[in-house]
Amino acid sequence: MQEDKSHLLYFAMRYGIFLGLFWILKYLFIIGAKEIPILMNVNSLLSIGTIILLVYFLIKYKSKINTPIGYWHCVSFSILLFFFAAIFEAIVIFIHTNWIDTAFIPELYENALNILKELGMNSIFTEAENQPFPSPVYYTFNSLLTNVFIGLILGLAVSPIVINYKSKQHKA
Repeated sequence: MQEDKSHLLYFAMRYGIFLGLFWILKYLFIIGAKEIPILMNVNSLLSIGTIILLVYFLIKYKSKINTPIGYWHCVSFSILLFFFAAIFEAIVIFIHTNWIDTAFIPELYENALNILKELGMNSIFTEAENQPFPSPVYYTFNSLLTNVFIGLILGLAVSPIVINYKSKQHKA
């Protein structure tokens, strides 16, 4: 039986809006962690929500199209979902790093360099210290690509769960 992929883009965009809004909320915790460090722990805890939302949206997508879906169909949906969500987050990241807090990226990299120095990784520290700070465009684009890559990895991991999931309607 041929898989129906005609709704793949529509539902990935639609659910990507909700995941993107969730990621914007998570990003606000990153911004707030500058003043209140415990918020970074809240942000890390919310990362579990990304996995839960991915599984939820995949199951919801599977039930909406009402046909069996294959492994690569699930992976494709995950990648597209994360891509559209990453666009929303990227807009907020760019606005934040380019106009609101222009010192955010240099401070972030200074903190990373201090951690490398404290861990005694002097060879990496000296190489990283000589590198210029990335621009807001580069930082935003890197964030977008990272999110899409995470979507690929999570899609590969959770797709078997979703494929084998039987909804309560079909268990009769």
